[in-house]
Amino acid sequence: MIASGALESLCRALIERGWWVTAAERTDATVIIGFNFIPGGHPSWLKAFEVPHADANIPGVEAAIEAWKARVRASLERGYASETVRLMVAEHGPERVREAMRGRLLV
Repeated sequence: MIASGALESLCRALIERGWWVTAAERTDATVIIGFNFIPGGHPSWLKAFEVPHADANIPGVEAAIEAWKARVRASLERGYASETVRLMVAEHGPERVREAMRGRLLV
């Protein structure tokens, strides 16, 4: 299990790296960390990632985020975006969504 205080330290480190962390929780086997990908916009784009304790570190969490972002980018290119992605495109425009999927923080 992830040590007491380690989740808070991980979240602080992610924030220092430019991620907008919104919430974090640990379970017996995993940690769940929520992020806002368009914090300056309305509606904001919230997404949570669940990783096993062994991957509850910067490389593990960032790998989960980057894998999701790669899937979103691919679905945008193919025109098969999810309802949430379509909503974000409608609200923020395609370029802002593409930028959110390339970078870390948009304010």
